[in-house]
Amino acid sequence: MDSGRSRPEGSAAAWPGFLRGETSDEIFCRLREHDPLRLREASALRLREVWYLLEPDRVFLRSLAVVAEHARLDDPPEDLAAWARAKVDVAIERLLRLDVEAERTRPEVLTDEERAFPLLTESMWIEPESVRRVTVAFNALDPLPRRAFFELAMAGKSVEEVVAVGPWDDDGLHDAIQQAIESLTLGRPEDRVDPTSFKAVNGPAPEHHLRDETRETLADLCIDAAFIAYHKAPVWSWRPARPDGTAYDPREMEPEWAERTRRFLEQRIRAGSDGEQLIRDSLRGIRAGSAGAFAREALRLAPSDRARFYIGLAFPWDRPDEAIGLFERLSDVSWPPRSRLSALLCLGSRLCAAGRIADALAAYERYCDAAPTSIYGHLNALNLCCYLGRLEPAMNHATALFQAAVPEEPSVQEVSRLLASWWRSRNAGEVAFARKALRIVAMNVPPVTRLGILG
Repeated sequence: MDSGRSRPEGSAAAWPGFLRGETSDEIFCRLREHDPLRLREASALRLREVWYLLEPDRVFLRSLAVVAEHARLDDPPEDLAAWARAKVDVAIERLLRLDVEAERTRPEVLTDEERAFPLLTESMWIEPESVRRVTVAFNALDPLPRRAFFELAMAGKSVEEVVAVGPWDDDGLHDAIQQAIESLTLGRPEDRVDPTSFKAVNGPAPEHHLRDETRETLADLCIDAAFIAYHKAPVWSWRPARPDGTAYDPREMEPEWAERTRRFLEQRIRAGSDGEQLIRDSLRGIRAGSAGAFAREALRLAPSDRARFYIGLAFPWDRPDEAIGLFERLSDVSWPPRSRLSALLCLGSRLCAAGRIADALAAYERYCDAAPTSIYGHLNALNLCCYLGRLEPAMNHATALFQAAVPEEPSVQEVSRLLASWWRSRNAGEVAFARKALRIVAMNVPPVTRLGILG
C-alpha cells in the first residue's frame, strides 16, 4: 500500500523508534503488537470522557491507524503523549461519521465489526443487528443525556452523586437519562428491529482501519484544498477569521497544505487515483473555482457531510434550488452536529439569492437559537428584519449582537461590509424603507448606527 521512500533523516530522527518505518503498515503492526503509546487505555478513557458509545477495541484499532498514518505526515511533536491523545479524538470522530454514513446508505447491511459490541449485546440485551442503529441514535444526542447514561448506567454512580457534581437537579437528570434510554430502545421490545431483515457480512481484517485511514487522509487533503479554492474566489461570503477575530486570506494555508500533500504522496504507490492526481496537479497552486472538484473527490473517497458542504458552496448562484435543498438537509442532519450552524448560514444566503427573504430570516433565526452568543446570526437577522420592517425582532437581534460584540470588532466589520455590498444590489425603494427601520432601531440601540450596513 505504501511506497518505500521514507522521510528525510533529519526530520524522522526526532520520532521514537517505534514510530519510524518505511511504511505506515510497518508502524501500524508494531503499534498493534506492543501498544507503546498505551492507545488501548487512552481510547477507553477518552470514550468515558466524551460519553460516546463505540466499541473500545474498534476505537483502539482506528487510533493505531491514525497514529501510523500521521507519524509519516506530521512533524515530530514536542509532546508525544498529547499528540497521541489528539489522534484518539480523530479516530473517534472518524468512526462516528462512518457509522452515520453507513446507517444512511446501507441500513440493512452490517459487518461483523458493526455488530460486535459486547457491552450492548451481552449486558443490555440489544440484538447485534441493532447495535449500529442504537449507537448512532445515542451518539447523536446532546452531551448531557449521554453523560447521564455513562455516569448512572456505566460508572454505577448513585443519583445523589450524579446530581451533586452535574449541571442538573433531580428532574433534569431524570429527563436526560430518559432521552438516553429512549435512544437505545431499552425496555421497548416493540421498537426493536427484526433481525431477519438484516444481512451480515464478514468483517475485514483489522488492517482495514489503516487502509480506510489512508483514504480519509486523502479526503481531508481534498477538503482543505476545497476550502482554499473556494475562498480564493468567494461569492457572498465573508472571509474566515483568525483567533483574534481578524479576517485572513485562506491562501496563507496553501504552503502548509502543499507540504502535507507532498509528504502524503511520497509514501504512496501510484495507483491511478483521481484524488491523488487532482492534488498532484495542485501542488504548484490550487486553482480558484476548483472547490467543487475537490469536494466531489473527497465525497468519493470517504463520504462525509463536510464534503457535501463544499459541494453546496460550489453550486452556481443562478441555480439556487439545488444548493437550498442540500443546505436544508445539512442544517438538520449534518455530522458532526456543530457543522449544522455553517449550513444554516449558507442556507440563509442562498434563500436571499432566490428572493425568499422571509425564509432566509427564518434560517438565520434558527442559527441564533442554536448559537445565541454568535454575531453571525444576529447581524444577518437584524439586516433582514430591517428589510422586512420587523422592528421588534430587529431590536432584539441588535441588543443580542451588541451584548456579544462591539461594532468595531473585525468580525462585525467583515460581515457588515458584505451586507453593505448586498444592499448595493437592491433598489432605491428597498434601501429607503430599510434605512427608516434602521433609524427606529437605532433610537433604542444606538450602536446600530456604527455598523454601516446601509452605507
